[in-house]
Amino acid sequence: MRIAFFAFVFSTLTILQACASGAADDGRLVNEQEIAIGQINAIAVHYGSDSVAFLRHDSPSIIVREYIDRNDSALFADIRLAGNTLVVTGGRRPVTLMPFSIGPVRGHVEIFVPQAIMAIEITTSSGSIAIPDAHNVASFTVSNSSGRIRANSITADSVVMGNSSGGISINNIVADSVRIGSSSGAIEARSIEAGAADIKNSSGRITIDSLVAESAVVRTSSGRIGIDSIASGGAEINSSSGSIALGRIEGSARIGSSSGGVRGALGMGAGNVFISTTSGSVTLDLPRSLSFDFLSRSSSGSLRTSFDDRLFSSVSDRRLVQGSIGDDNEAQRTIEITTSSGSRRVNWVN
Repeated sequence: MRIAFFAFVFSTLTILQACASGAADDGRLVNEQEIAIGQINAIAVHYGSDSVAFLRHDSPSIIVREYIDRNDSALFADIRLAGNTLVVTGGRRPVTLMPFSIGPVRGHVEIFVPQAIMAIEITTSSGSIAIPDAHNVASFTVSNSSGRIRANSITADSVVMGNSSGGISINNIVADSVRIGSSSGAIEARSIEAGAADIKNSSGRITIDSLVAESAVVRTSSGRIGIDSIASGGAEINSSSGSIALGRIEGSARIGSSSGGVRGALGMGAGNVFISTTSGSVTLDLPRSLSFDFLSRSSSGSLRTSFDDRLFSSVSDRRLVQGSIGDDNEAQRTIEITTSSGSRRVNWVN
């Protein structure tokens, strides 16, 4: 009897699921809307768990395509005009109750926009956001709670990207202002060029191939920071417990870590560079032809440089070591390294 009962329940749930799916299977287009561009110059897209793909096309219209695993008009997006902004809001998603639930609604959306759209806002709760095409706009704002954000190429006056627990991956951004933040997901970027860049993470790592900015703040609480090349009039790079690795530094920078080590290399275009750690070690590579004033202070950490013979200890503070290195006739910059207990190594690289 028990076997027969479970067989009956299983058969009944299977029938319910088949009926609920309607005429559409998972991944099949069930709703397509085309909106003439008219006076529309901005779009705001808001979805919950559905993934959003945001694409460019040459047609003078906006196209919304929804792929949902059941054909029910109540699940379709609400599309309305608010001034010059087209607002697209994901449709109803019923709450499922186990064990007699027919399963959650699964779906994704594709949105195609022409170049005339100059302000873009995309938000989701747990669905991923993909921006595979290049966009040249005035403002681009993307936010997510737990889904991943992936962007190819964005040129804008202002770019804002935020995520709570999902990662952010970027190929290229060129903007006057860039602000990127995540709570626990990794932030990865191939190239960022900005007037002002603000990149922060709470517990995830930050990895950037190239960062060029008039001013830049790169900060994480417990994740690693890795930047292959950074050029800035004033950069602040800080990690509380993660290590910092900087491939080449051009311009001025303040670099700090509480418990992680710092490793970096200066280019010939480097300005004033200040490095401080609490317990992490510091390793810095310099071009042999670079001219600079050197200062270093530590409570207990050792110091080794390629120019030890040019350094002397301060009479008033025996923990302070300093010296002028290079050609005195060249423009000088200051390199200062401070640690509490970490070792310090400064080496010529050519």
